[in-house]
Amino acid sequence: MIQILTNALKNTSSAIITMDTDNAILYIEGTFSAETVTINRLSPDDVVTPLTGGVITVAGEKLVQLFRGARIQLSISNGAGTPSINAFYASRVDR
Repeated sequence: MIQILTNALKNTSSAIITMDTDNAILYIEGTFSAETVTINRLSPDDVVTPLTGGVITVAGEKLVQLFRGARIQLSISNGAGTPSINAFYASRVDR
C-alpha cells in the first residue's frame, strides 16, 4: 500500500498516481468536516476530469477501475471545517 495523503487539510491535492493495474482500491481515513475528497483522472495532456462517482464524503474504501497506466489525483475541497485526511492506494494484487 502506498500512502498518498497524510493528515491533509482542506484545499489540498495529492501527488499524481500512475495506476499499475486496472483495479485499485483507495482507502480514505481520518476526520472529515464539510470537505469532500474527489478522485480526478488526468488525461495525457493533463486535463483533469473528476471520476463518475468519485466524490467521497466519509472515510471508507473506493474501488477505482481504469486502465493500467491511468493517472489519478485526489483533491480535498475548501470546506468550512478542519479535516485531517489520510489516503492510501493499493493494487488489487497487493491484497
